Amino acid sequence: MQEIHLHVMGTIQLEVLVIVVKERFNLTVSFEKPEILYKESTHTTVFGYGHFEPLGHYAEVHLHLQPGERNSGITFENRYHDDDLTVGHQNVIGQHLLERDHHGLLTGSPLTDIKVMLITGRAHNKHTSGGDFSEASFRALRQGLEKADNILLEPY
Repeated sequence: MQEIHLHVMGTIQLEVLVIVVKERFNLTVSFEKPEILYKESTHTTVFGYGHFEPLGHYAEVHLHLQPGERNSGITFENRYHDDDLTVGHQNVIGQHLLERDHHGLLTGSPLTDIKVMLITGRAHNKHTSGGDFSEASFRALRQGLEKADNILLEPY
């Protein structure tokens, strides 16, 4: 069985959608009981540290997390100079943090309205690959959220 998740604003939209799908595609569709969607954010500023070092790998990431403007989503800013970490590695950290949705700690709802800043990081010439920064970045974000005062936003 396949599922499609829809974001609608009420039962009238669902009723209209049933009619439109029947007319256009000759398919009979049904919907389960609608759920209210929540999102999570934080209203405190914290630092998060992520370290990834299994055998033959190494990456370290330090992030600064702060509340973002309402409806801004997750934004990334690089505040780091390329002393210990190449620009390529810094860009990889930003890409990994923005490439997927992150979930909060309160209810597991999607995380939004948070500004993530790269403060520092470390790599090893021989043992670091791009995927190492993925793990270290996610761990730094998670560790920061564990220290933050998280909030559940109004349903949307």
